[in-house]
Amino acid sequence: MNRTNIFFGESHSDWLPVRGGESGDFVFRRGDGHAFAKIAPASRRGELAGERDRLIWLKGRGVACPEVINWQEEQEGACLVITAIPGVPAADLSGADLLKAWPSMGQQLGAVHSLSVDQCPFERRLSRMFGRAVDVVSRNAVNPDFLPDEDKSTPQL
Repeated sequence: MNRTNIFFGESHSDWLPVRGGESGDFVFRRGDGHAFAKIAPASRRGELAGERDRLIWLKGRGVACPEVINWQEEQEGACLVITAIPGVPAADLSGADLLKAWPSMGQQLGAVHSLSVDQCPFERRLSRMFGRAVDVVSRNAVNPDFLPDEDKSTPQL
């Protein structure tokens, strides 16, 4: 039995696959467009639980973010179901439309950065993130798709 059947059962035809992100998790959009499901294998269950926890924490703090609808854990992995945020992905916008969207995007970024660090229960300090970056580079695990064109030909270690 595949993971989608485990989490969606017989109703998995109501969920449409969407292009994946950086995590490699399976992402689905509900047929009505009002929800998304993210399915992670057992090896990534903790990371998906962290995403769930951050969304729950952000709710009501002035930042537009999805609401957690459902969380399910099984031996094979975990599934996070969240509401969709109205709009279109910035990656799908033309240059002109992206310029029109910048003020809204900047406002949301400002809202995130105005949150009190002292009240945030999640650790993402620069020293920790730098350590993660060093680990990725040392394992030659840098994904060149996320690099600027001028850095894609930089030799690996």
